[in-house]
Amino acid sequence: MATKQNRFEEFERALGKYAPKVHWLNPGATEQAIANAEEKLKVKFPPSYREFLSRWNGAALFGTFTKAFAIHGKTIRPEKFLTDDLVHRNRNRPPGAPEGYLAVGTSNTGDTINLDLSSNLADPPVVRLDHESGKGNRKWKNLETWLASEMKSGAKIYDKDGNVT
Repeated sequence: MATKQNRFEEFERALGKYAPKVHWLNPGATEQAIANAEEKLKVKFPPSYREFLSRWNGAALFGTFTKAFAIHGKTIRPEKFLTDDLVHRNRNRPPGAPEGYLAVGTSNTGDTINLDLSSNLADPPVVRLDHESGKGNRKWKNLETWLASEMKSGAKIYDKDGNVT
């Protein structure tokens, strides 16, 4: 298990198993950009999410298999991928989206990946909401376990060079 000093150690190790262009990760957001996003959304991001954004401001894992939103709509690779803007996606939530959820990404099926801030936990659970029903259809302990799960799922589909197996 990763220590608090490097809570994303398992994620980084999994990333390192793949060729450079299999995953696209933006450079980290500045502290000011993170604070501005919090202010616009009137929410305080949990420490794990603040750390993720400061290291990787948005990502596309296994091409577009999983996307993590970026602050201010930064691009991952302009010629190929765009990540949705974190603030825009949370200001324009679908009808029926639970209060207290912060949308942080999407799955390859269009489902929304959310931090459950209503849990009031320092390290909140991650909930995937079905894009058609708006209901939760999967839950992870926290951001780190969600990322690890996505890397394991992608590894069943893609080889180290990003080719479908």
